[in-house]
Amino acid sequence: MDLSEEIPQQSRLFIRTRTTLFLLSSVVALSSLLGITLAWIVSRWDFPFRKTLSIALILPLTIPSYILAVSYKLLTVDSKNSMAVWLRDCWGQDAMLRFDAIWNFSLATLVLTAAFSPYIYLAAKTAFTNLSPRYLESSKILGLSSSQTFRKVALPLSRPAIVGGVMLVCLETLNEFGAMKILGIDTLTTEIFYAWVNLEDKNAAIRLSGCVMLILLILLIVEHFVRGGKRFHAHRNSPDSTSLNQLSKPKAWITTASFVIVLSMTFVIPISQLVSLAAKALEKESIARFTPLIASSLWLAAKSSIVVLAASVFFSYACRKVPRWWMESLAKVSTLGYAIPGAILGICSIAAIAFLKKNTDSDTLINYLYYGSSYGLMLAYLVRFLAVGLPPVDAGMRQINKNLDEASQILGHGNLSIFCRVHLPLLKFSIGSASVMLFIDILKELPLTLILNPSDHETLATKTYSLFAVEERYTTGAIPALMLVIVGILGLCMIRFLSRKVPLK
Repeated sequence: MDLSEEIPQQSRLFIRTRTTLFLLSSVVALSSLLGITLAWIVSRWDFPFRKTLSIALILPLTIPSYILAVSYKLLTVDSKNSMAVWLRDCWGQDAMLRFDAIWNFSLATLVLTAAFSPYIYLAAKTAFTNLSPRYLESSKILGLSSSQTFRKVALPLSRPAIVGGVMLVCLETLNEFGAMKILGIDTLTTEIFYAWVNLEDKNAAIRLSGCVMLILLILLIVEHFVRGGKRFHAHRNSPDSTSLNQLSKPKAWITTASFVIVLSMTFVIPISQLVSLAAKALEKESIARFTPLIASSLWLAAKSSIVVLAASVFFSYACRKVPRWWMESLAKVSTLGYAIPGAILGICSIAAIAFLKKNTDSDTLINYLYYGSSYGLMLAYLVRFLAVGLPPVDAGMRQINKNLDEASQILGHGNLSIFCRVHLPLLKFSIGSASVMLFIDILKELPLTLILNPSDHETLATKTYSLFAVEERYTTGAIPALMLVIVGILGLCMIRFLSRKVPLK
């Protein structure tokens, strides 16, 4: 029996909240340190294989955090057990239990840092690369060193972008369930699942969801004040790019080696572990067994992506045709679903279903939508991932000159004809990039899918989690896990290809 079950509810809530906040602060601190440091080095210094490594550092985004957790758990289990036995023999059972808790928490922090630090790296790299060279040249003329330039010039100017990346890390950490379950870390999100599934206490799950939403509200308020306090201006008549500083040969190769070590720790070693486990599994298992699972997962992700893309195009076109404050506000409010963790969104959806069933006569339709098909799950994906699809589509729509609309109207075309013959062709790259990002995110989503997915409908994510966390069949689970990673890598390659094909404006 789990001893934590005997802890009073208030004490459990306090402990889970404390663990969640401690984990959140640890992951944000380490992710910021790693992501900002790597981004600054890549954007300012030249070293061997710089371009290749700068792109490769994004690859950890293709590995779901719960898969990273399994890889590192298996890699470190022997060392952990040896140290635990030594501590028990020297200092007793209590020392071993404290060590186990510290080890699991540290491993969880490192796993989430490896999984989420690329968000901050991407944001910081883009900001540092787009800095006006005049600011950096002025800092040199004033006698500032590279570290002083970073602290006093580059970091303040890049703060809005970096804060955006940090906010993404916060949202993903609060949303995390699979990795925490596998590593044995009890957070508010895992407690929500425990109250919902084990205790079957809907009210407790809703109260816990309220605690998480309160933390999110505080984070959003802090982000608003941090990002909105100052404005900076970049000189548009500056050269397009800043010349890179040259390093001596030893320092250049040491820098390359450091980047390779980071990439190995966050991507190469976990992937190697997955490949090794999958190779062992294929000696006994047939990959054909997973073919229906692959097909159903890809089909669900494709259908959901189309729904989210259609809504994204609708909102962006509506804001173009009705440029009013209330329409802009409606579009912004529609993207707030991404700030809600998947577990909370799933529970809110089920609560809404129960309310509708109680107060309407459409039981058959509701049961079909949410229990007999995947349509209810697709609607939940729409709420959660509209924030992923809308920004690139809206950015592409804003780049289309409104003179094209006026010229088309003069030629006698209606709004539908203009949209189909003018806007859609010009939006193909934006829609393509958004569709790839949506496809990957939906395919990897775990908490929301676990709660709302029909019992007879599994996805790659839920099957991988079931094999890893519930059945502990790591070799068999490596097969769908590796498929998820491969799809993510192909998606990143597609985004890279589409970004290079975007015509210059």
